[in-house]
Amino acid sequence: MPATLTHHSCRELLLFVKQCRCTLKAMCILQRTRQLAEHRAGFTLIELSIVLVIVGLLIGGVIIGRDLIHAAEIRGQLSQLDQYRSVVNTFKSKYDALPGDMHMNQAARLGFFAFSGSMAGKEGYGDGNSIVMAGAESNCAGECGAFWRHLVEAGMLPGNYGLNSAHPLISDTDTFNAGLPNGDQSYSLYMPAAKLQGSYVSVGALVDGVGGGLWNASPNSSSRNVFSIVAPGSDYYFNPTISAVDMYSIDRKIDDGMPNRGRVLSSSWDAWDLGFRYWTGTPNASSVACTHGGSYPSGADVRYNSDPATGGDTLTCIPIFFW
Repeated sequence: MPATLTHHSCRELLLFVKQCRCTLKAMCILQRTRQLAEHRAGFTLIELSIVLVIVGLLIGGVIIGRDLIHAAEIRGQLSQLDQYRSVVNTFKSKYDALPGDMHMNQAARLGFFAFSGSMAGKEGYGDGNSIVMAGAESNCAGECGAFWRHLVEAGMLPGNYGLNSAHPLISDTDTFNAGLPNGDQSYSLYMPAAKLQGSYVSVGALVDGVGGGLWNASPNSSSRNVFSIVAPGSDYYFNPTISAVDMYSIDRKIDDGMPNRGRVLSSSWDAWDLGFRYWTGTPNASSVACTHGGSYPSGADVRYNSDPATGGDTLTCIPIFFW
């Protein structure tokens, strides 16, 4: 005879089923909790990929931004030099003389800065020979110092170069560094800041075999005037202001890409010897240079050291621009 479920047995069975359901529900909750914990313990491959893409974009943006700023700085430098060329031409048209080089007598008549002393009116001290030279001393002395002051005095250039009452230009040519106070390295008082950070725009002349210019001799130049981007120092023509990589890029775009020819030149500080010299060895990591190859004075096969592996991206060049 089949067993019959009593009221008590049914109640126990229902209770057992209910307990099983609770147990199963608890197990499901526990499993779900573990799954969530495992999910939160790390990133999925998709999430990691998104993060890496974002980081890459940020790094790339920083690098591109830095390159754009540097490119704008170089373009600004070239534009600044074009502006100064225009100002010099305006000065010459008005006074029939170059600023700085204007003859001492004419300068005195016009109320401009004029040299005095035994060397006044002689080479490099207001001689009117159309060559802006640095006198007998180093740095921006002589006509180089008077150059910027004349432009300011003519109202053609903003600034106060050479007119600071506490640090005036020295007019007496019998005094050391006439045209620039002896030992004064406050270049911002005497010449404009360049667009290349930490440097200044100076002037001089490339004169074959004749002392008294920022670059005293060039293997292929006649007497011509130049702008140069210089850095402060006791002898600033030893202080490079631009890398060979950048200098080659500039030279190639606006001239012939050769460091010793054309209207854009560059000297190598490593091989300087009171003249326009070039590094004649092969550049390497321990002896970087702006240029390499060739020999002085011909420099027939001189090239820019445009390889970053041999220091081409470090500051090794002194740029020179004819005007």
